[in-house]
Amino acid sequence: MKSVVIDGYNLIFKMFSKCRDLQKMREDLIEKLKKYSAYKKDHNFYLIFDGKEKKERQLRISDNLFIIFTVKEKIADDWLIKFSYMNNENLIVVSSDKKVFSKAQNHHSISLFSEEFLAILKSFLEKEEFHYVFRNKKNESKREQILRELL
Repeated sequence: MKSVVIDGYNLIFKMFSKCRDLQKMREDLIEKLKKYSAYKKDHNFYLIFDGKEKKERQLRISDNLFIIFTVKEKIADDWLIKFSYMNNENLIVVSSDKKVFSKAQNHHSISLFSEEFLAILKSFLEKEEFHYVFRNKKNESKREQILRELL
């Protein structure tokens, strides 16, 4: 089973340019991912957020959707990089952060930009035909293959 790990705040700020209610944006993203993950039962989805507590907090939203808040001292980017290093097979990392994107690829994970994943999510939620123009040509054919898999 493939796993998709998502840089939560990175994805939120690509989705919502005007809204500033972080809690509302997080809830909206979780609802969208809940619907999508119910459709893509052959993938596990992990939504990673920077945490404020001394202990990592994990929430199971559904059978294949998990929310993780990192410990206060560890940002989500570091969590994503470490996770990609430890679990590189069948792992898709979603982030537009250049460091996360390139480190995940170096660890042999598949990296997708947040905008690419959003195009898939939008296509699914709005029942539209998938259309995306790649902003970065690096590994374009592999990323396109993964995007088609996620449809």
